[in-house]
Amino acid sequence: AILKDYGRDVTIPQPEGYNPKEFACACANPICITPKEPNRVWSKEMMLTYGKLPNNKYMVNWPIEGNDYYINLVEMSPDERTRALEYAKHYTLCFVYFIQHELGYNTLGLADDEYPTPDKLPFIPYHRESRRIHGLVRFTLNHITNPYTQSEPLYRTSIAVGDYPVDHHHTRYHGYEELPNLYFHPIPSFGLPLGALIPQGVEGLIVAEKSISVSNIANGTTRLQPVVLQIGQAAGALAALSVVQQKKVCEVNVRSVQKVILDAKGYLMPYLDVPVDDIRFKSYQRIGSTGILKGVGRNVEWSNQTWLRADTLLLASELQGLSDAYPHVHLPQRGDTPVTVEEAIEIIRKIATEENLKEDIMKRAEQVWQEFGMKSFDLKRTILRGEMAVLIDQLLDPFNNKKIDIKGRFIQQVDF
Repeated sequence: AILKDYGRDVTIPQPEGYNPKEFACACANPICITPKEPNRVWSKEMMLTYGKLPNNKYMVNWPIEGNDYYINLVEMSPDERTRALEYAKHYTLCFVYFIQHELGYNTLGLADDEYPTPDKLPFIPYHRESRRIHGLVRFTLNHITNPYTQSEPLYRTSIAVGDYPVDHHHTRYHGYEELPNLYFHPIPSFGLPLGALIPQGVEGLIVAEKSISVSNIANGTTRLQPVVLQIGQAAGALAALSVVQQKKVCEVNVRSVQKVILDAKGYLMPYLDVPVDDIRFKSYQRIGSTGILKGVGRNVEWSNQTWLRADTLLLASELQGLSDAYPHVHLPQRGDTPVTVEEAIEIIRKIATEENLKEDIMKRAEQVWQEFGMKSFDLKRTILRGEMAVLIDQLLDPFNNKKIDIKGRFIQQVDF
């Protein structure tokens, strides 16, 4: 619901069956005695400004003993759904009355210039969580917290990114006391895999929004609007490629979808090192999507992060990801010693030779260095991680040359 300040008393009639105890601990006030979430009792001012909008308006979407309403609509008949949604709407009106009558905000009423409906409420309810599909892959909390140690390296197939905490509202669920404490489990920012959009055993269907193949816990972050907007973009790209290439949805190559997203200035990896309009952006995204250089995630309260650490020195131990893409490569076991520009180019030259890439690697490396405006082409100095990412991307192009399957595994080509 949207409230606005009318500057006069606009208290609605008390809804039938209204019980102030239902909302007593939505915020700190005299009737809040036993809060369900004692560590989350905000002041009434903070509760209101949480949904503050321009023009003296307020969004009423309050998670702490507010207007959340649990309904299992999927298993109801159409008539049962209609009645259940009327109860949910009534519940929100009770919360509005609570705000007006119990908290003293009697000048705040349902906005008469937001929704052209008789009751001034939205056309449809906001569904926080929907029933989800069984996809070609299932995205879980483990893929978010530890993307590089999973048996399925789904991060390589990412088509959208997210950085919101794992946020669940369970206190309106009857039996919530028996649920584990899922309050804002710490996570880094993350990439969402393409296979979560493709159902098992169903051809010609791509699923978007909140019905993708994720676990209940992961849904607490993948459901956010910035993520589902990106999912819609990826779903559209996948559908278009399926038609243009005359392939089944499940047969479209992951990299071709990712390329469309990158060309549209979208993110595959949630790196914060450079903005999208930086010349190095695509190289960082592509190399991150191969896993050759891995990012580092951080949980920073509400704003979770991941960094490629482009401006830090490259250590020999950080090149082990090359072995996944190029199994034949034999890297020197030098532990955490820095890698020089000359050593980095020599590693790339050896791989290029094995891959039959006929090019003067040293000459091309110097050209790339200048094209990307990187500092000081001094062969003896230590190379930075970002510089190495650009060189690998531009000289070897593993993103396009090393295909992956829907689970992020490299498809090794065998010559006969």
